[in-house]
Amino acid sequence: MQDEEKTLEESFDELDGLLEAMEEDGATIEQSFAHYERGMKLVQKMHEKLSALEGKVEQINAEGQFEEFADEH
Repeated sequence: MQDEEKTLEESFDELDGLLEAMEEDGATIEQSFAHYERGMKLVQKMHEKLSALEGKVEQINAEGQFEEFADEH
């Protein structure tokens, strides 16, 4: 499955599995580095998805009206 097709939950699950694999005894440096690279790609895709979702989030203001979510940072 392509990263773009994965849900955030699926990506978190894969990332968790990569972390577990890196923590296993007997993992070579090469294996750990490959897991690290894969994890960083997943994190980047997850960040992109979360950023896109953030732009779509609406919040209800005090009058009960919907308004676009504004990042206050």
